[in-house]
Amino acid sequence: MGASSQTTVYRGSSFRLRTSIPAHGYADHVPEQQQPRPEPLDPPMVPFAVGGMVIWAVVGLVLLIFFRDWLTEHGHQDWLWTCLAGFLVGFPGLAVMLRHDANRRRRRAGQRH
Repeated sequence: MGASSQTTVYRGSSFRLRTSIPAHGYADHVPEQQQPRPEPLDPPMVPFAVGGMVIWAVVGLVLLIFFRDWLTEHGHQDWLWTCLAGFLVGFPGLAVMLRHDANRRRRRAGQRH
């Protein structure tokens, strides 16, 4: 098959576009062998949940011990409650991540056999 030839009309003028792509299309020029895709990352998630809880706890304790008077003077006691809420919300997140990691281990064990 020969090279394709197209006539295109653009704002009233026409021109002929000659390409070196055969008439049967672009798909014949795409290599059939493609590189394999890398596997997606699947890290353990429990350390992230624990890390978040630790950060909220440390920030809350630092504010409580060293900045309590400043927080009271400037009306920012709610920062302590925010830290407590962040720490407590971490527990359901930790439970979800524990379950996720258990499923991850089960998935990986099934792939090996």
